[in-house]
Amino acid sequence: MAKKKLAAGGLTTKHWLGYMFGAGDYTANAAYTPASLKRVSLTGDVTSIGCGAFYEMASLEEIILPDTVEEIGRAAFFDFPNLTTIRLPKRLVSIDSFAFANCPLTCVELPESLHTLGTGAFHNCSELTSVKLPSQMTHIPTSAFYNCASLE
Repeated sequence: MAKKKLAAGGLTTKHWLGYMFGAGDYTANAAYTPASLKRVSLTGDVTSIGCGAFYEMASLEEIILPDTVEEIGRAAFFDFPNLTTIRLPKRLVSIDSFAFANCPLTCVELPESLHTLGTGAFHNCSELTSVKLPSQMTHIPTSAFYNCASLE
């Protein structure tokens, strides 16, 4: 089965939410996505959340990922100011660099299936107080939780 990535407006080569509203690239997500959009629930057999898919999504308050997601791309949820909690899919094997950087997450439970955690994956998540790591994880990049001052 071919892997399918999140793509606004369907499965295409454009992997960021703002694309369906006219954004030319993921750095323009916030400018093109309606402020009234508060919740996104992904359904179907999406296996990968692409690079910058929800980059700087200031209006969104909640994102629901399907259990089919195996990969979260680079900066996928970077600077998502209202993302205080997220349920990570049980099949997730990879979280790329800076995927959740600058998010106000308060706790994270990394699934047992996770094998790869990218550099700065949770960089500057200053509200993060709790992280549950998978028992088989053998390597955590030194900067994966950089500047997470509330972690004990």
